This record gives sequence, structure tokens and C-alpha cells, in this order.
Amino acid sequence: MWTLTYAGPTQDYWQVWTRYQGSEAWSNSGELETSSFPAPDANVVPDGTPWWQIKLCGEDGDGKPNTPFSNIISFGPVP
Repeated sequence: MWTLTYAGPTQDYWQVWTRYQGSEAWSNSGELETSSFPAPDANVVPDGTPWWQIKLCGEDGDGKPNTPFSNIISFGPVP
């Protein structure tokens, strides 16, 4: 499970981009509602992945971006 704390305006949705060992290019993994956190790892990466990263972009209820596309979270020893 992973969670998110954001010190800004409330986001309705978070667009999630991921990359991980074995799939190093960023790929669109869908969106999560703020109420979905904490989120299971298995929603975005295969179980047992040694390292992975998430990029998040907050959106309002109309799908308009609210945050810069630079919120990267790293899990494990990313090379």
C-alpha cells in the first residue's frame, strides 16, 4: 500500500504514470480518486518488483490539470 499527502488544493483525481524494472518507459496507469488512498501497489505494478516510480498529476472534477507534472515518488533502489 502507498499513500499520498499533498499540501495544496484538494484534487478530485490523480492521473498516475508508472515505470518499473522491466518496463522503464513511463506508461499511463489510469487515474485514482483521492478517496482511493492508501492504494494497493498491485494496482500499478506487478508484485515483487524491486524498484518502481510513480508520477502524479492532480485533476479537478472536469479533468483539468491542477498540479505540475513533476510529482515523482520512488520505491526501492531506482538505478
